Amino acid sequence: MSTNPSYMGSGLAQTYDPKSSKGKLGLNNTNSATSLGGSSYAVPGVDGRLLPAVPIHLALKFKPPTIAVVYTMKDPKSGRMKKYIHEIKINFESGQSVERMCDEMINRETIYLNPMYIGKQ
Repeated sequence: MSTNPSYMGSGLAQTYDPKSSKGKLGLNNTNSATSLGGSSYAVPGVDGRLLPAVPIHLALKFKPPTIAVVYTMKDPKSGRMKKYIHEIKINFESGQSVERMCDEMINRETIYLNPMYIGKQ
């Protein structure tokens, strides 16, 4: 799911680097307000309502296998932009193709892996 990754943190994760990959990872950073049937990229807030957010990175953690979606959104209390991370466990099944595994993960986590903003490749 990644091309030209750069390493971060303890070496257990890879992250999208827009300077090195020139957008090849699939984050469609055109504008978070781009229309998706009249809506923008949004994630669930504490109260369950969808709140506008901007996806900025995808990271891969190896132990346990996890994809992290890093995004920013306004903090409801302070009104300042804050960084948040949503982790998605990767389920490996014997004999399952990578394509099918990705499809199932996207179907399971459609809100965070919104195909209008985060490309499948």
